[in-house]
Amino acid sequence: MVHNLNDFDFLVKKSLSSFNDFCSEKQLLNKIEADHVGFKCESKESYENKRGCFEFESLYIFQSIISNRRISVIGLRHGIETTVGYLNYLELSDQKQDNSQKEGVDHVEVVPRGCTYEELITHLLKQGVTLKENIKPHHTTYDTILPSGFVIKFSREKLVDKIKRDEIK
Repeated sequence: MVHNLNDFDFLVKKSLSSFNDFCSEKQLLNKIEADHVGFKCESKESYENKRGCFEFESLYIFQSIISNRRISVIGLRHGIETTVGYLNYLELSDQKQDNSQKEGVDHVEVVPRGCTYEELITHLLKQGVTLKENIKPHHTTYDTILPSGFVIKFSREKLVDKIKRDEIK
């Protein structure tokens, strides 16, 4: 359970262990860059509590409505180190309309570095990674699920760049 920023930091770092191992094993250290970590909330109250934890401890919070629920992108004051760079952003998601969402660290999203998106996807397939194309109205990614249940999302662009382009006008 996450009650404060220390709890959050501990939970994220615990979840990132399998991600870091995957990056090393699949030779991704020079092919991807960390973008953001996703945390899903099980209720409106949980979302508001967690968002409140970051009110004065973040660089900024940008909230938007995506797929009929609140999503906050939070600029972290202190990035979370991974083998492929620092995660400087948190994507905090309110509960889905159908209440299907479980609470917890859900995913890490990464972008290509030193190669094209297509080259990255080809590399992953050659490494034997099972990928599923995840097409959404606002964002398309290729996803893989680690044995721990943790999801890695491979995206064409950074979340903040997408927000700047599509949301802030």
